[in-house]
Amino acid sequence: MKRIFFFMCLLALTACDRPQYDMQMVCQDGAKGHLLVDAKVYETHADLVVKRLTKELRAKAQGQKSVWLADHTWLYNQIPQIDDVIEITLPVNEADEYEAPGKMKFVLGHSLLTGGLTFTIWHATDNNLTMDDGENIPDGQYIVGSRCEPVLYPVDETLQNIPDEQRKEIKNCLAYLSEQMFGDTEKEMLVFDENTGREMYIYADTIKTIFNGMDPKHFFSENANYYPEDAQHACDIANRLREYIATHIDAEYIPVPQDIVSVSQGETMTISCDGKDIVIRGE
Repeated sequence: MKRIFFFMCLLALTACDRPQYDMQMVCQDGAKGHLLVDAKVYETHADLVVKRLTKELRAKAQGQKSVWLADHTWLYNQIPQIDDVIEITLPVNEADEYEAPGKMKFVLGHSLLTGGLTFTIWHATDNNLTMDDGENIPDGQYIVGSRCEPVLYPVDETLQNIPDEQRKEIKNCLAYLSEQMFGDTEKEMLVFDENTGREMYIYADTIKTIFNGMDPKHFFSENANYYPEDAQHACDIANRLREYIATHIDAEYIPVPQDIVSVSQGETMTISCDGKDIVIRGE
């Protein structure tokens, strides 16, 4: 009986150490980021391992607000590059949410439609956020949530046989090249300058030179598993492309129209063009 009692106590202690939920999730939010999260959720705390999966480079360079917001949240500032990882323990708070106060929250909820369990990461502001209207948002204020979905059948990670630091560098270079490949990648590409967001075209001969005759489509991030030998040249190609853009962007960038007028639905506006009045109606 003593043996059985001891065994039962051991089982009870083991059960106490077992997380209520142990899963891998991918989380996406309005700040234009994807995160891979390994979560072990206990009654008293949640242990998270968070990895950054994507960066929206073109949108960030062009100042799109949803992407710009990611630079002012605590979690994204801890993992600025693809494959950066942070491990964090979040104690449960009085609202039964898992929280590092003023930094991030991990919230379990229920779907209003199905009643099923939901997981959300809430991001707090960081790094002196100022809105377009000039309002200053204090650090530590929760502003945007990332809805998380379980990853049930993960596949082998990209470029698995390459050392971690080299793989991380290659992935960031592939992300840069992926963002540059707008258009028919063999005939022309609409590329952008990271510093100003300005865009310009490069054409077939230049593309062939920069990519060393390799097919540009091999350098989309999602194709790295299929063309690992080409992918290992990604950073050399990215550096050549950056150098070419820096040299030519001032002369070849595409001007952005400055006078843009929006017409709401049902609104009528008259403009003059070459001495003629043109009536525009919003549909």
